[in-house]
Amino acid sequence: MQTVRMKRVTIIADDTVKYRIIKEIQEIGATSYTDCLAHGKGAKGERPRHAEPANAKIEIIATPEVAQRIPEQNGAAYAHHGHGPACSRSILICVSNKTD
Repeated sequence: MQTVRMKRVTIIADDTVKYRIIKEIQEIGATSYTDCLAHGKGAKGERPRHAEPANAKIEIIATPEVAQRIPEQNGAAYAHHGHGPACSRSILICVSNKTD
């Protein structure tokens, strides 16, 4: 088994812009993502489960080069709406050498 260095980028945004963000990260070159509803409490207060619009949490696994471009693209596009805090973390992906 070998490992591959990748980055996991997490973006929290209003659910209303989720599909636009996903489209843009795919245009940048990201090929893997997961999205789900997000609830919680932070500096801006509590975001309860019944809030409209809901928050979305989008996690992207990408090469370091692609991951670096995601916050640059989305930070500029959504910062004026208060959306899109993004963070990036290095991860190792285990890849099987199995060929069947």
